[in-house]
Amino acid sequence: MRFFDLDLPDVVADKARRLEAMDTDTSHITLVAVDFGTADVAEVLAHAGHDAQQPTLFIAEHLVLFLEPGGVERLLAGVSSRAASGSALAITAEVHPAGLESGLVVSTVDDVMFSGAGPLHTIRSRDAWLALFQQNGWQIEDADEVTAVNHFELPVAGRSVQIQTQFITATA
Repeated sequence: MRFFDLDLPDVVADKARRLEAMDTDTSHITLVAVDFGTADVAEVLAHAGHDAQQPTLFIAEHLVLFLEPGGVERLLAGVSSRAASGSALAITAEVHPAGLESGLVVSTVDDVMFSGAGPLHTIRSRDAWLALFQQNGWQIEDADEVTAVNHFELPVAGRSVQIQTQFITATA
C-alpha cells in the first residue's frame, strides 16, 4: 500500500525530520508540501504519482481548520477529480451550531483563543460542510449520523457556543 501525505510545507518538513530520526522504512510514503491557497491539488497528486484509476482513501485529519475557505474548496475539488469509483474521503472538520455566521465564529475564536493571531480559518455549520462536500462531487451517506467530540466552548453573539470536531466521511 502506498501513502501520499499532502500537508502544509512546515508540517511536511517536520514530518520528514521525525520520520528520518526514527530510521524507519518510508519507501511507501510520499510526503508532499502543498500551498492549499494556490495549488491545484489534483495536479499535485498526479505529479506525486497518485494513480487516479485506483480507489483511494483520502484523509484530511485536523487540516481544514487551518485552511482558508478557498483552500478547503480546492482540496475537496482536487481529491474529487482524482477519485476513482470506490474512493472515500474522511475529514475532521470544526463545526459550529446552525444559525451563526461562520466568519463571526472564526473571528471570535481568533480573538478569544489566540489574541488575534489567526491560525484557524474554517469553521462551518454541519449543513454548510455537507453542502460543500456535495458541491465538490462527494456523496454523504447517513448525513444525520454524527461522530463528534466537543472541542471548545466560547461566547459568540452573546451566547455560549460549543464548537465540535466532527468526523465526516463521503464517497466518490
